[in-house]
Amino acid sequence: MHAHHQATIAKLTARFQHDPRFQALLIVGSVARGEARADSDIDFYLISTAEEYQQRQTTGELTIDAHDVADYPQGQASGTIVDLQFLRDAATRAPEPQRFAFTNALIAFSHSPDVEPLIKRIALYPEHERAEKMKSFVSQLPVHLSYMYLADYSSNPYLLAETAVELVLFGGRLLLAHNRMLYPNRKQFINQLEKAPDKPEFLLILATELLSHPCIDHAQRFYDSLMNFAAWPQPTEGAMARFKHDRDKTGNGVIRRLPIARQQAVTRSVGAVRRAGVPVLKLYGRWQSWAEVTLICVWAAWVGRAFLDFNPYTWPVGGEWGTQLQTHHLWIQLQRCGLCALWNGGINGGAPALADLFGSMLHPLVMLTTVLWGVSAGAKVAVVVALALGGIAQWWIARVLQLGTVARLWSALLAVVGGHLAGRMQNGNFGLVLSTAACSLALAAAFDLGVTRERRATLLLAVMGALALVSGQAYLQLALLGWSPAYLWLILERRRPWFPVGREYLLALGLALLLAGIFLVPLLHFWPHITKDTDPTFQAAQPLAYIPLNLVIAPQGSALTTTLGQLPYPYLYNLYIGWLAVLLALLSLGVARGYAQRQIWFLASGALLMFFLASATPLRWLSGSLPTVANIRHTPLLAGLTVPAIIGLASYTLDRLLKHPWPMLKLPLVGQSNRARPRLRPTWLLCIPLAYGLWTPATLAQSSLRTINMQSLYSAIVALRTPSLQWVAPPFGELRWTEAGLDLGLKLSPIVWVFKWQTVPMPYLEALRDGAPPALVRVGPLASLPGINRNDLGALPGAHAEPVGNLNDIPVYRYGEQHYAAVATSADLSPCAATGSGGTVMLTCTNEQAGELTVREHAWSGWSATRDNQAVALEPDQWLRLPAPAGIHRYVFRYRPWDVLLGAGLTFVGTMLTLWQWVRLRHSVRHPKASVLTSQA
Repeated sequence: MHAHHQATIAKLTARFQHDPRFQALLIVGSVARGEARADSDIDFYLISTAEEYQQRQTTGELTIDAHDVADYPQGQASGTIVDLQFLRDAATRAPEPQRFAFTNALIAFSHSPDVEPLIKRIALYPEHERAEKMKSFVSQLPVHLSYMYLADYSSNPYLLAETAVELVLFGGRLLLAHNRMLYPNRKQFINQLEKAPDKPEFLLILATELLSHPCIDHAQRFYDSLMNFAAWPQPTEGAMARFKHDRDKTGNGVIRRLPIARQQAVTRSVGAVRRAGVPVLKLYGRWQSWAEVTLICVWAAWVGRAFLDFNPYTWPVGGEWGTQLQTHHLWIQLQRCGLCALWNGGINGGAPALADLFGSMLHPLVMLTTVLWGVSAGAKVAVVVALALGGIAQWWIARVLQLGTVARLWSALLAVVGGHLAGRMQNGNFGLVLSTAACSLALAAAFDLGVTRERRATLLLAVMGALALVSGQAYLQLALLGWSPAYLWLILERRRPWFPVGREYLLALGLALLLAGIFLVPLLHFWPHITKDTDPTFQAAQPLAYIPLNLVIAPQGSALTTTLGQLPYPYLYNLYIGWLAVLLALLSLGVARGYAQRQIWFLASGALLMFFLASATPLRWLSGSLPTVANIRHTPLLAGLTVPAIIGLASYTLDRLLKHPWPMLKLPLVGQSNRARPRLRPTWLLCIPLAYGLWTPATLAQSSLRTINMQSLYSAIVALRTPSLQWVAPPFGELRWTEAGLDLGLKLSPIVWVFKWQTVPMPYLEALRDGAPPALVRVGPLASLPGINRNDLGALPGAHAEPVGNLNDIPVYRYGEQHYAAVATSADLSPCAATGSGGTVMLTCTNEQAGELTVREHAWSGWSATRDNQAVALEPDQWLRLPAPAGIHRYVFRYRPWDVLLGAGLTFVGTMLTLWQWVRLRHSVRHPKASVLTSQA
């Protein structure tokens, strides 16, 4: 501020300070901001009383000239008269240029204590408008870039000039909002943009280049520099819908009402522009998103077409398929007998159906496909859908990275055929495929939330997190948890506080736990009774240096060797996506710029963390003080969540290559002049390696997605059918018999499973491939159960077995005294006739003496019993046991646990809270209180 400015302000103060009509004098403009030249004018606001303001409003005398007090050359002093209510209104809803006018305002005098706090509030950036403004600004850019394509093609100088200004204006306003800086006015706009600390390198140079020489090449460079700088928030309704909404709302303000003819001209010209070979920017709308998702689903269906055979007797060739689907019978049982399905009565003496850590029975995809097509055929369809979901998760990551259509689709199609998904079916591991897809979706949602910090992403993360929790296996869920340190790249960001996004992550976690309550509550209730084989030495883990090689070495090449430190189980290590994706991923670390660097380092850090966990190095450190980590035997599976990160990095590099302004290639043709030679865009040359990068993994994926007809298995298993509910044993360790037996309604024991009980029920029938009874000595060591050893077996009554037939060529033996339910008296053992299914067992017992009734179902809280319609208390025991008086009596046992009711209640609460938040969010989008881009906003 110059001395003559100070003298002029002093004269203004002397003139108005003692006038009772005026309460304060505010000096604004360049003089107040310290940017004044020697000849700058004095701008001021004169705060009047309410009465004076109303009187002047009536006469229209709301401006005042005081040029006489500005006695320096070309000096002027002029101001506007307002009242305190004007300041109060401005503090809540003033447009940005008006707020900017009060920046660093000087209070020459004030008789009101309200003036100073109001001035400070007016000059603050309106944080509550920021997110929606950024969505509006970012929606303008692709639309105006499409106009630039049209202007460049049609050589329209007016459209070129106007569109260049619009691109710079809205690109600059987007950056000002990103930096929480007020938009001043068009005069001060570039000066304010220069002060923005966080902006793309050389942006102002690119803006000047575009304004000086408007053309599509300069516009594309400016656009790419801006769009690659950060993951800008996108409007839910789509860019074009938001553009039209803001245009219609703002009239002739910052966004002028564009003539309808201009929009129609663009539509009519698209065909001509395409025929001329000029690329047209495709607007991001819902129709395009649905088209891309549809293409991903079609690709998944083609890759997994062998599984779209709805014959239940056609199985995948993987050896574990027969035991992977045990929990899916929940939905068949639910249709047959309702709540009896809460008890899985087909395995090893029974277990709670909803507390199964291994199964995927509560995932909606399993429920839907099982109800529609049955267990086996439905699971095959679910595998194909899971492949598509894995591709959609990768497509989602690409959208968060703000990548173009080609990069998004290529990454998604590659994820569908990646070894981390399709390769798991080499051994028939349905649960691994579904949990990998579900956890990939949760990873994409968490990435979305960290970048956009929107409530929409919070709710999506809650839903995807809950689906991941119920998708089974637990390996991939642990891997998802292992990503946690990488999120610091997104949370601890300069100029963005960490607490709001941290709160959103906690909200998503809380909602996810509530939504998964119907699974988590029973699981926690029965947690002490769940066990699995352990491996404190982690023999399955590869050395850390070898794990990345699984990305580029096809599993067939090293499946049967230990060269890379692998066990002979290829499905554990299959991560194959090919060299092209890996090379592109490595290049991303060098080409990322601006805010995208944080996203790239987030993905890279997550991939390294997964490699580190898969090597079991941190688990070995923990195993000494925390022995339970030895339960994580197959650590190579944790690397499955590396692949979405690697493909995400590769797609980023691909997108940069596609958007780079490569010079056009002129094809050398004989007889053609230089100007007449056809031109080729160099990016078309990428088609060959990109197609090869998809085809090779697709070929390998289809080798894991083959099928075999197992109808003979279903025909043979009939040999184990019993007249009552007796337990039967297929050949132990031959997993394929499990699904066929459960489909027939058999009760199978012993088989390998996760629940830990004192023992398992002895079978009434047993198929033995390698020797005559007694053979149950194998139960304990192989199933990690105490079991029944050879000496105990010899001492048991009825241990004598007799051959009764064959299971194909496998002899079947009967243990005649191994009843499902019987009354033991001092004189004899009286078997009972048993019917029912799952958690509903009905018995008719005839015994001449009183005794003890024992039912070979594991007893747990939730079981109740009646005798002749009268409630009877169960005795404490591993099996269902109660007193049995002499005579003929009817007993009914029902399993109705409290944990399922509590868990269902929590799931209902979580569902209502999530829907409530989603409806509020949608309502705020469809019915905004006011247009975000108001005139001069």
